[in-house]
Amino acid sequence: MSEELLIVSMVHLNGTSKESLMEALERAHNALDKACNALAVTAPNGRDYYPMPAGSLAKAQEQHRSRLNRVQSVMSELGIILEEIDGTNRNV
Repeated sequence: MSEELLIVSMVHLNGTSKESLMEALERAHNALDKACNALAVTAPNGRDYYPMPAGSLAKAQEQHRSRLNRVQSVMSELGIILEEIDGTNRNV
């Protein structure tokens, strides 16, 4: 996540209910968790890269880590948003 402050939905009488916000965010978070698990299985295997030029495996591993990190970053942001919304007292 960048250093920019996350803008989090405000639970209030005329807005989306806390329950609906939490449910949608939890579904998205869970889907990303499943995506991370599926993505982890796609990690580069050295035997698939040895016929390629030197450094190909290392580069593929770096790219794989980057993909995982990006998904995990979104999961982290959603977790922060969930905590913020869950911490609100108003259950509208």
